[in-house]
Amino acid sequence: MASEAPFLNCWQRIDRANLHLDSLIAQWNAFDKSVEYERDLVADIHSDGTGTVRFISRPLPNEFALQFGEFLYQLRAALDGSVYASKILEQQGQAPANARQLEFPIFASRQEFDDYSRDMIPLSQRRKAFIESIQPYNAPHGSGLETLRTLHDLARKDRHRRLLIATRRPNNIGVQFSFSPSTEVEWLTGVDPTGAPKFDDEVARFRVKGDTVPEKGCFNAGLAIEITVEGVDGYLWNTLRDIIKDTSWIVNSLE
Repeated sequence: MASEAPFLNCWQRIDRANLHLDSLIAQWNAFDKSVEYERDLVADIHSDGTGTVRFISRPLPNEFALQFGEFLYQLRAALDGSVYASKILEQQGQAPANARQLEFPIFASRQEFDDYSRDMIPLSQRRKAFIESIQPYNAPHGSGLETLRTLHDLARKDRHRRLLIATRRPNNIGVQFSFSPSTEVEWLTGVDPTGAPKFDDEVARFRVKGDTVPEKGCFNAGLAIEITVEGVDGYLWNTLRDIIKDTSWIVNSLE
């Protein structure tokens, strides 16, 4: 006889995912303020007076990628477990014979879902229809249900290789130079930081003019640093909390 509360394990996994996320945020906050975290801004000035300001950062410790992988695993397991728990309810408490084959399907096309669901979602028509309705191919672009696609893609990448977790600059970067009285900044423009995160990036371009072109310049910069993961757009922490929220909603709906 299976557990009298078959969904309990799913909720415990979601709770564990929340703990991993809280730990990630705490680690990031401590790391971001640590004196060991070098956030260097380097100005390169060429002979014609043009130059660039580059942001240089060390990669984050492996612990971030490992913690993030655990976060993904717990949520993916909670979804898989919800199919198993649903089958227990539909069999009046009896554990399904094909327990190892049961998993929560996430597909990008209706054909893939139809091919899979014939044999791998042995649930009531009502539960199967619900699972089908929230597939990524049914989610309008920008809707919350796209979190399923994000979770699926990230969990798949984490199983096969180390996730790329790096620091990234925000769009608004303020830089003020201080040169000799005979030298002034002719123009200064920020560089759009969109695209794949790198560890050595330009954050601004400029041109100075004066009697002589200085080799170095002193400057102050307003620079906020974010953590980012390959495949996640926008503010990372909000995206991860949305994944937890939607996973909880799915598990609750099936229960």
